[in-house]
Amino acid sequence: MEHLDFNTECPVFEINYNGTKRRICNQRFTDETVFQTGQEYTLYVNPNDLNDFVIKGNSDFKAFAFFMYLMCLFGFVLLLKGVNIDGSIIAIFSLTYISFFFSYIFLVNLIEYCDKTKKCTQSIDATIAGFKTHIDHDSDSGITVRYKTVYEIFYNNKKYRIANQVYAMGVPKIGAVVNIKINPNQPRMFIDKTWCFYTFIAMIVSVVSLSGILYSIITIIV
Repeated sequence: MEHLDFNTECPVFEINYNGTKRRICNQRFTDETVFQTGQEYTLYVNPNDLNDFVIKGNSDFKAFAFFMYLMCLFGFVLLLKGVNIDGSIIAIFSLTYISFFFSYIFLVNLIEYCDKTKKCTQSIDATIAGFKTHIDHDSDSGITVRYKTVYEIFYNNKKYRIANQVYAMGVPKIGAVVNIKINPNQPRMFIDKTWCFYTFIAMIVSVVSLSGILYSIITIIV
């Protein structure tokens, strides 16, 4: 892996894919994440778009997944020991299990929102330079296409092409100029209206779901 100037500040990885050496770069990984030149990393790539990848061990989901695994293990041990558990306890255990999932979603989005809004203070005009598509296949409704906007900005006499990880409905209008806020110390970090909207939606859905779960647990106990 090495840093190269491909009109981007994200780290460039060299991989061997199907017998061919390729250099790939995912804009998700900026200079906020420290990588060592020459160090080997394990990547999971999208075969349809090699620049769409994740880095093994770089996911915030691991701690949550480990905790959920412990919860499952605890329930399995109880079953092996033949513990007599009535239906209400099983229901409470299941609802509590689900509540951890929604709590995780809420906290991750809240922490990210607070972090980005604190760091992204520089208002700047960005031109929509393109978009990436994501196709969802549904047996009932058919195909749903969502779009991720790619912005082009000029900051400190340098051009950047930036994009977040939000895929939204509606085709972005190429050439349109919108106002976004960037991190003046790391221009690839930014917030826009689409990201704020979907982040708020995720938090609202999580809170509503947690409220419903809490009400159900109280109803069972009472």
